[in-house]
Amino acid sequence: MKKKRTLKKYKKLILKADPFYNSYWMGKFLNKFMKMGKKHLLERNFLKSFQKIQKETNIKILYFFFTLLIKFRPLFGFISKRFGKQFKKIPVPLYPRRQIITSLKWLVSSIRVNHLSSFEARITSEFLDLNAKKKTSLWKRYTDHLQEVNENRLNHRFRWK
Repeated sequence: MKKKRTLKKYKKLILKADPFYNSYWMGKFLNKFMKMGKKHLLERNFLKSFQKIQKETNIKILYFFFTLLIKFRPLFGFISKRFGKQFKKIPVPLYPRRQIITSLKWLVSSIRVNHLSSFEARITSEFLDLNAKKKTSLWKRYTDHLQEVNENRLNHRFRWK
């Protein structure tokens, strides 16, 4: 008999909440943007853009942020299973935490795709366009995801095998 290997349990990295809004998810959203390590500049741009959004919409920014995340979250993810020579995508429901993390990832990528002059303008335009129900890259990605789920619904029967 083979011995089972036990995995070392690593300490989880505890992410601190955003200092200005005191929200874990806002801190996670900021960290998704970090590439070169200038967090202070990033926080300043976010605060300016969120203040602009709050002036234009008259809604608290945390409420506004979470409603957008919940509105554009994916309910299903995909796993690949092999059947003979074919690989089929099988839709599997996601846990709520994973749904929000995926929607954060989509939001970050849609803001990065936007090619406006300043980073602050990108954030404000993306959030305000999503609020006004204009078609943005996040909206397109969300509808493509829904279409893919509907196409692969027939493969749902393979989930339990």
